[in-house]
Amino acid sequence: MNKIFISHRYLFVFLFCFIITSLLLPEDNFGEAETIRDRFKEAPYQLIAPAFGAMVCNQLFDLYREELPRRKEPVSFDVTIVQDDAGMLAYDILISLEKNKNRNNEWKDFGRKLKLKSIAGNSDKFDRMSKRNSHFQNFSGMIANSFDLDKLISENEHASVVLFVDDGQPHDFFNMENEKPGWLLNKFKVSGLEFLKERKGRQSLDLSLYPDAIFKRLVERGMSPVDARSVASVAIQAFREDQKTYLSIWTRKST
Repeated sequence: MNKIFISHRYLFVFLFCFIITSLLLPEDNFGEAETIRDRFKEAPYQLIAPAFGAMVCNQLFDLYREELPRRKEPVSFDVTIVQDDAGMLAYDILISLEKNKNRNNEWKDFGRKLKLKSIAGNSDKFDRMSKRNSHFQNFSGMIANSFDLDKLISENEHASVVLFVDDGQPHDFFNMENEKPGWLLNKFKVSGLEFLKERKGRQSLDLSLYPDAIFKRLVERGMSPVDARSVASVAIQAFREDQKTYLSIWTRKST
């Protein structure tokens, strides 16, 4: 009788521990974009960083192909990223470019013409940005506590694209909603980048193939492997459901 009582007691303790552990596991603590923001103080697109950079790279390549026929001279394709923190988005774009530039002549030409500039909000972020991207010859950075798009345009006659990821958080930069003379503004939800099509109609990027790359980046940033594995899969779903984060892209009108 005592053995049965002891067995039941251990069974009760086991079930109690199992329930408590399940409630505390990361995958049960968040499953939506807002919960991820609260837990990590970052938007889903930042947690899937390598994949998001690859998406933006594909979008820029698409814009480059559209612009190429309008260009009379073989000038550079200048892209400025506003408020790129420590240059992580620029890094992921350029890494994706390195992987794709030998796919065909269009990608190779895009790789030669792309000039990427990131704007950091303070000197610390600028230093980290410069160190992270120091081996890319087509990268440059600058510091700006506030930013004037009109000034950027007037100082760089070859500027082609200006982009800004708006995750709904306050920022000190210019009014991102304004149209600018001579430029077109295109604003869309970042979740739609996953479904950008190639010319042959194929989906250019499938997030379901990226959990390992996302996991590796999260571990590199200091997250424990156990948490990183859970976050990688949940962050992808949260990114797909994110209704707050937009990508604003200004492109120069053809003259």
